[in-house]
Amino acid sequence: MRRGILLSTVFALMAGLAVAQSAAKKETITIAGTAVGFTASTLTTDDGVQASYCQGRLETAQVRYYLTGDTPTSALGTLLEVGDFITIPGITNLRQFKAIRTGTVSGSIQFQCFFSGR
Repeated sequence: MRRGILLSTVFALMAGLAVAQSAAKKETITIAGTAVGFTASTLTTDDGVQASYCQGRLETAQVRYYLTGDTPTSALGTLLEVGDFITIPGITNLRQFKAIRTGTVSGSIQFQCFFSGR
């Protein structure tokens, strides 16, 4: 009997861990000479829950970005240096995020996006 209860508890804990691990989605954004943002599917789950925030670290090359929906240029926008971390809070900012490289080398950010209540 105890063994059955123990196994039930272990399986319940494993199921809980599987849910916790699905609490984030990943997207790598390559930032080239045309402004880009998130893929829409990254910002919502299959059951319609919207991302609370996304965070990542810039690799490879300097970029500029806006959270306003405006399109940045190589000379205009908030500057992000290689190695800088960025956290973008709120679904509105996430949907309006756009970034562009400042030079001839493309930047890359590996984002993790997190969801409320998950």
